[in-house]
Amino acid sequence: GKYWDAFWVFRKIIVEYPNFIKNDWVRYYSGRCLEMLDIREAAMAQYQRTVLLHSKSKASSYANSGMMSIQYRDNNSSKVQKFYRQLVNAHVPDSLTFHAHYLRGETYFKDQNYSKAVSILKKVPKEHVDYMYARHTMAVASIMKDDYDNALVYLKDCLSDTVVTPADEEIVNRTFLLTGYLFYEEKEYDNALAALSMIPRKSL
Repeated sequence: GKYWDAFWVFRKIIVEYPNFIKNDWVRYYSGRCLEMLDIREAAMAQYQRTVLLHSKSKASSYANSGMMSIQYRDNNSSKVQKFYRQLVNAHVPDSLTFHAHYLRGETYFKDQNYSKAVSILKKVPKEHVDYMYARHTMAVASIMKDDYDNALVYLKDCLSDTVVTPADEEIVNRTFLLTGYLFYEEKEYDNALAALSMIPRKSL
């Protein structure tokens, strides 16, 4: 696919033009291609080279973010925490810091530390791409704590966000499902039916 083709182009640049002024980003994007291809070990190695060879470049923060994402998918909580500490500081672009908050919060959720998950996920602002997903997880975490009032608030936040991708659409559908469940539990059957009726037949 395109990621594989792009990886070989980036590799060729590094080999043929070792002194190219943008090789920090070339190395990062070659790692990103490998990550998108789910070749995790090789992606980690390329990200590590980016940080090692270009520690003062902004690309190193993006490489750390990529490594944090891989460790999150590998369910390695201690490594997630390691990269989280590196990404939550004044020298890192805000978008990466917010994404780090999201991944750390999701890791706490996976570890069933629901209070910590909500506390960290609250740091993801509305304008960030992870906001809807963070609020959805906050709602589920609140349900796990029997905190239905806050769960409904977080679900409402999900529905107020802008839908851009098919994944966003599916989160909205899951939000309607959870909202319907909560209304049903509270015996608000009309509201439950209204929420559930918003889910399209094509939804997963």
